[in-house]
Amino acid sequence: MRAFVASVDGYTEERVAILGETIDGAWAQVRSQITPAKGVAGSMDYRLHETNLRWTVYDVVSEHGSLVANYRSQFNTVIRASSAAQLLERMRTDRLRREQGAQRPRFLPAPLTAGLLLAVLTRHTPSR
Repeated sequence: MRAFVASVDGYTEERVAILGETIDGAWAQVRSQITPAKGVAGSMDYRLHETNLRWTVYDVVSEHGSLVANYRSQFNTVIRASSAAQLLERMRTDRLRREQGAQRPRFLPAPLTAGLLLAVLTRHTPSR
């Protein structure tokens, strides 16, 4: 997650191009390319699922990998070292610590990140 946040948090003047989409029933993927003012362009793909006539993003894939795969790997590491119950307790404790200690959220999405998600979600509103 930190790699993903670091990769998009600094975006301010980049150009975003939607390269295409594929829809297979209730599942979809939107491919995009982000071209920075300086540097090399990178890809960012959004995986979506439709439930109750609403598309939601369930995974984001970049050069750094998949957010879902990253979390799955981290969870498996904790479960192997302890247990699923301890993973859940650790997640609850971390959440409470963040809620109690934070005056403001640690991560506020950059305008590009928020814009990308909004564009993806509004572009894929079912026309039924």
